[in-house]
Amino acid sequence: MESLYDQMLVDRQVDSYHAIIVRLIYVARAADTSAVAEEYQRFVDDVKRGGTSVSGILLAHPKCFIHSIELPLERMTEFLDLVKAQELRQDLSHSRVLFMSDSTSPVFIKYDQRHINLTGSKGECSSSDSVEEMATDCVVSLTKLGIFLSEIEPSSYENVLDLLHEKAPTLLSSSAVIEHLSSVAELDSVPRHIERYSEILCVLLDAETAWPHPVTLFPATIHS
Repeated sequence: MESLYDQMLVDRQVDSYHAIIVRLIYVARAADTSAVAEEYQRFVDDVKRGGTSVSGILLAHPKCFIHSIELPLERMTEFLDLVKAQELRQDLSHSRVLFMSDSTSPVFIKYDQRHINLTGSKGECSSSDSVEEMATDCVVSLTKLGIFLSEIEPSSYENVLDLLHEKAPTLLSSSAVIEHLSSVAELDSVPRHIERYSEILCVLLDAETAWPHPVTLFPATIHS
């Protein structure tokens, strides 16, 4: 029996987990976002010491954050376990996965973390916006931010990161949007998302849900 992710690998004709880069984007709340960020940084440093590439960005507000991280599949599994452990310890809460997919190449050129100037981030939470619209906007904004940063000269890169609220304010999601997304039931928490991808895949055909069966079960004519 295969899990959903095993079947996805077959569909894409991927032979090795090591060949896959997985991009994960999620939001969460935390009483101390700095402590959570430090634990992520230690994980990233360990990945780099092992000779594995990692990229992405963590944008932290005082009580919530949005995190995009790109890792090979085998290390992404470890990272998901780390986030799950943080939630069990209540270092963070209300995690919600906005996006997770394998990719042929990373969006970000390296891994960074920044605390966001609250007055510079866009987007108040509107009751007219659906969860899908807000989640999609966050994912698109982070993708555009990765592209924007990839075009920055190395000599100016760190300075631009420190001034994101001035250089790219329209690409930063507000704490109001992040906190709203972290509270909705339509999105899976990180632990629940892990469960979904490890569940055994059971394929149910349309023919198995209808009666009488749309195909003939017995010969139309029985010869004696």
